[in-house]
Amino acid sequence: MSSLCLSESLRELRIGSGFLLCGILALALVVAGRSGVAGGVMVGFALFAGNVLLLLEAGRALLGGARRGVRAAVVASTLGRFLLVGLVLAAVFVFLGRPAGLGACGGLFLAQVNLHLPIRRGVAV
Repeated sequence: MSSLCLSESLRELRIGSGFLLCGILALALVVAGRSGVAGGVMVGFALFAGNVLLLLEAGRALLGGARRGVRAAVVASTLGRFLLVGLVLAAVFVFLGRPAGLGACGGLFLAQVNLHLPIRRGVAV
């Protein structure tokens, strides 16, 4: 996958705007004295970004592979991504505490919702 195509894919998947939203939320939480929750929000964004990158790689393998086992590998990749996100969230709750875990869930949720909101494109004059 060329870098142009990768940057275009990342733009379509709104990595930049998701980072901006999670960063603003984390900054507001730090100002409010909730630094543990703020760290969790950024962990949630990192989970979202890692999930998107793994999803892009699975899509590239599916589109580029003519071999028979590629579809099974993509299905296994999907299950693996869900398992990875669940395990990381569980680890955040166990090792960093409930506030950081809830922050991670919130950051992941915010980035995912941002992905599904309609984009306002430039208005043609």
